Amino acid sequence: MNYFHKKGRAGLRGLLPIALLTLAQLAVAQADLLVTDSVHHSIKRFDGATGAFKSDFVTAGSGGLNDPFGITYGVDGSLFVASEGTRQILKYNGQSGAFIGVFATLPGTNNPGHIAFGPDGNLYVSEWNGKSIWRFNGLTGTSLGVFVTNANLDQPDGLAWRGNEMFLSNSGHGRVARADATTGAWLGGYAGFEGSLLNPTELNFLGDGSLLVTAFGNNSIRKYDPTGVFASTFATSSDLDGPVGTLIGSDGNVYVSSFNNSKVLRYNGTTGAYMGQFATGGNLINPNNMTFMPVPEPATVLSLATLSICLLRRRKKSQ
Repeated sequence: MNYFHKKGRAGLRGLLPIALLTLAQLAVAQADLLVTDSVHHSIKRFDGATGAFKSDFVTAGSGGLNDPFGITYGVDGSLFVASEGTRQILKYNGQSGAFIGVFATLPGTNNPGHIAFGPDGNLYVSEWNGKSIWRFNGLTGTSLGVFVTNANLDQPDGLAWRGNEMFLSNSGHGRVARADATTGAWLGGYAGFEGSLLNPTELNFLGDGSLLVTAFGNNSIRKYDPTGVFASTFATSSDLDGPVGTLIGSDGNVYVSSFNNSKVLRYNGTTGAYMGQFATGGNLINPNNMTFMPVPEPATVLSLATLSICLLRRRKKSQ
């Protein structure tokens, strides 16, 4: 084995730890946070690690955006936003924020609230000032009609799935209700019957099956055990004023939009301890819902790491 071959192998061994570190950093990095701004009719982008304002990801009024409420990413990587003022679901490029088109329109006169793609790949839209959950084809936006409706449903908002059940915030009644995830048949109440839950919005299941309910009227995040029994007030603070949207980050912490004082706050995902204000800057006013941008696919991360190795090898040889 000649000298240069030996040196090349040794150099590669020295570069591998660096490349693997790059791979690990990319894999655990928290993606940027997108937050709806209902006053400026825009979507604001904040650094996922520091919370620093980056840009207006969807600029004011782009595509007719008016009072954005629900926000989510689709399987194709596009960003979908409920434009409450126009009763439309608008579609944007998921990486640039450029307007693509009107994806769907909520029939009638009621406004869309929370939006979420279900296990079947279709888009579900809460009729915020009505009594129904609508379903749209997840690829074409074609209306598939009302999926859930009931006389006891009033101002539905957040949606979540567990097994073959859909869970929905029955905000007008201070309850969390259930429906069959396949048929939409009403299955009755699930949580909130202790009488102290006020205006529930976002729903998030934890790994142990317990449910975090964002309670707008209680200025708190409330926790229910897997059977729907109230367990505790999981998170609250003096800064929390009118919580609407809640996300669990890739770091395991809980992020909450505080509508009335225009803040995004962060809480420890295990204990609920307050960690302070997260998103700052950008003149954010009255945030509703939020979503994290998609993280790179494993193949993309691996390609970036491979590129790092190649660049470092080239740099090493040139020295």
